[in-house]
Amino acid sequence: HMVGGRFDRARIELRRVYRDGRLPVHRMMALQFLGNVYDSATDYTRANECYEEVLGSGMLEVEPRFMTALLNLAMNCTTVGLAAKGVQYFSDLVSRFPASVTQLRSTLVQKPEFSAALARQSELHETLRRKVPALFAA
Repeated sequence: HMVGGRFDRARIELRRVYRDGRLPVHRMMALQFLGNVYDSATDYTRANECYEEVLGSGMLEVEPRFMTALLNLAMNCTTVGLAAKGVQYFSDLVSRFPASVTQLRSTLVQKPEFSAALARQSELHETLRRKVPALFAA
């Protein structure tokens, strides 16, 4: 549904899977995708709530695919002006997934909203370069 632009239908279906799913990994995947739907609508507050719940579930320790919830949370916090949280989440991302740094850098380059937020906040961009050089050093 999300691919077809039917975000309302996607939200309904993902909530159903989250509510009724038998396996925790399926429930958390649905919640992560629900966060992505909210991201697409620039509803970062709701998206972050989804990502925080995914991270709080402990599934990241079991299933590395959930690192995208941490990445999205870091980008969203940075985008909406929660700089300290964003920096911490990016630092956590690098320390937990050092082998994925190249992939993460590539993903960040493909996010225009995030790039625009950094362009507007040169001090934050410099802080990220200094504190998370693996992702932000030139």
